[in-house]
Amino acid sequence: MFYVVLVTVGEDSRAREIGRKLVEEKLAACANVISGVNSTYRWKGKVEEIQDVAAMVKSKNIAIFPFAHLSGKLASP
Repeated sequence: MFYVVLVTVGEDSRAREIGRKLVEEKLAACANVISGVNSTYRWKGKVEEIQDVAAMVKSKNIAIFPFAHLSGKLASP
């Protein structure tokens, strides 16, 4: 069984950086970058829509979950 996590960021280069780092650190078996993701969310009481880029990260190991801390550092401006 694979675990799949989606990480959305604003730039293609950031998604590639996150995916590459997770694969290098053996936290993910594979990472796919998906451009042109339309994101809708509520922010400060208002519905917002933006274009994002997603990194779809796949792992067979529960070790995927520690990457949340790492990806947050990579995705931060």
